[in-house]
Amino acid sequence: MAQLITPHPGQRTILTAEARFRVVACGRRFGKTALGQVAIVEAAITGKGCWWLSPTYAMASQVWRDLKHACRTRDEVTIDNHERRIDFSEGGWLAIRSTHSADYLRGAGLDFAVLDEAAFMAAHVWPEVVRPMLVERRGRALFLSSPNGRNWFW
Repeated sequence: MAQLITPHPGQRTILTAEARFRVVACGRRFGKTALGQVAIVEAAITGKGCWWLSPTYAMASQVWRDLKHACRTRDEVTIDNHERRIDFSEGGWLAIRSTHSADYLRGAGLDFAVLDEAAFMAAHVWPEVVRPMLVERRGRALFLSSPNGRNWFW
């Protein structure tokens, strides 16, 4: 697939970890966002329903552009710019969402969630909104943030 990184050894260790919930607290040049992009696409192309969550919609804009660009060359991919959603022929999908108004996120069942800049999200987002959405399918989560974030809440 075009434009996604080839993970370096540190990223590969995280991608292959068997833990259901993985927490990545690394400096700004580690490649956390690129790691998350690989993880979410790998999950979606295997039939999983996935959300990329950012504290604000604006923070997710570059990720949306990167994912859309990387996935555009795959056969039988549907890209919905209005919903910021990519559907794969294998049945999986990924969508970009903001946690700014987290109550609007309730209800959907998920297989995988990437919480980008997780330390900057409201403390109730994980335990009250996202984690319950993962329960039914025993979904997984990847938390990405810098160690100097304000709110490590898990």
